[in-house]
Amino acid sequence: MGEKGIDALYAQMCLLGWKIRRGDNVEEETLVETLTRIEDYLASGDCADSELEVRLCNALQPVLASSEPAALDVAARIYALLTGQGGRWHRIGTSSPESHAGISVRMREVGMAGVGVGGRLWPSAPFLSERLLDGAYEACGVTIAGSRVVELGCGACPFPGIVCAKLGAASVTVTDSFPCQGLMDAAEQNVRFNLEADKVQVERLAWDAIDGRWKGSADVILAADVVYDPEHPHLLPQACAYILDGDSYSAVASRVIVVVAERAGIEGITSFEDEMQKLGFETIRRVSAPPIVEFVFGWADRDAR
Repeated sequence: MGEKGIDALYAQMCLLGWKIRRGDNVEEETLVETLTRIEDYLASGDCADSELEVRLCNALQPVLASSEPAALDVAARIYALLTGQGGRWHRIGTSSPESHAGISVRMREVGMAGVGVGGRLWPSAPFLSERLLDGAYEACGVTIAGSRVVELGCGACPFPGIVCAKLGAASVTVTDSFPCQGLMDAAEQNVRFNLEADKVQVERLAWDAIDGRWKGSADVILAADVVYDPEHPHLLPQACAYILDGDSYSAVASRVIVVVAERAGIEGITSFEDEMQKLGFETIRRVSAPPIVEFVFGWADRDAR
């Protein structure tokens, strides 16, 4: 293709990205054709210009943020070629004026190699995120705007926590208990894909070794696909009770939202609910829509103060 050819494609990619950012209509066929030609050039191994590679990465950002699936797939492959980071891209969003128009979140799934099950995007996290965007939990007393939010078991793809940050949460901390820096790094990167620095904190949090700074640190706890290990039905409720700390003052009602897949086993799910109730939580909502089971919990004898 040569330098002039790739420079022309880069210029066209910048123009298409500019139109996407403006909200102009861009034909997906044109976008996919341009992306495919760039991919073919990079795959040929002819590109030795590191500065061009950086510029191409930047030009891909609006495509990765807002494109149709076919273009997103090609853009993700190009990104993998440029950065050496593979994985599958996912995006959720809404344009409904009845919900939260214009909010979208994109996420790179890194796979389980080297980082464990948290590297995979399991179905409950996108489900929970879309329910948050739709305002489905407001009837259960869940207030995201202005609340302190902690996500447990976020893995590499903290969809729910990032959605809450975009919905106006006062603070958001996404956590995972798996002792793997690569998993935390992937979560950090996905945060940066969507938000400015410091909008969401990423931390490791082992449920059986929570230190004092977490006590009473949240108003809302989110967890998706977390009840799959035999110890989880016991450890997760204890972590929730400690982090919410019913004796602490909160300007909003404390809530725990947990969405799990029935692959966890109905016995483990039932045991988890029982343990929550033993610790003083009441089940405000429990809906089973196979393969998803959805819970909202609040303190049984405490309202917002």
